[in-house]
Amino acid sequence: MTMRNSFIPYEIGLRLHTESIETIINALLEKQETLYSHYSQALSTNDDFEQERYFDDLADWNYELIKVAELLLVDIFHWVKREMKLLLAAVSGGYSHLARLNMKNLSDIFSKRGVDLKKIPGDFELNVLRLFANCWKHDANPKPSEKLCKDLNINTDPALIVGLLTSKEVSKSLGSLLNVTEENSKHYEMNIVRAYAMCAYNYLTTLEQKLN
Repeated sequence: MTMRNSFIPYEIGLRLHTESIETIINALLEKQETLYSHYSQALSTNDDFEQERYFDDLADWNYELIKVAELLLVDIFHWVKREMKLLLAAVSGGYSHLARLNMKNLSDIFSKRGVDLKKIPGDFELNVLRLFANCWKHDANPKPSEKLCKDLNINTDPALIVGLLTSKEVSKSLGSLLNVTEENSKHYEMNIVRAYAMCAYNYLTTLEQKLN
């Protein structure tokens, strides 16, 4: 069994990271519920100013939730990538030679060690997340690339799509990939993050087992 910091079992370390993501999500959703409550109370009054104020606050927060969900998805991909390097470092005697490797390089190294990443459940979904993360970090106003649209089965011209999770096409397709439904739910984007966190956890757990 791979160990973290010489004493923490690998699976426990992964679980702690997924739990930290869930803690962040719950805190964000708690603020959302508070704003919904304030808005609902304002609707029961005749105070137009309060109704408009809480409506605007809620709309702003709902938009911010989507942007934070994008950031968390990017974090999950880079977490997976780093964990893959740490797993290889544990069996190859060091990390420095792995630090700058991309996913193709890592896949080749795992293959030489008898591990075909494409056969591990979640590999395709995490590759889609890689494309998503690249779109997010390489553009000040991110939008899906042609490759991301292809893998998500989006037929709309990427040039016509505005945003990532703020786009209905992208958010619905990304959710469908991990069987997240109810795209009209106020928790939908965060449920996508939860699904990807669990996908990453299962993927890395399986990968660690195959490597050892």
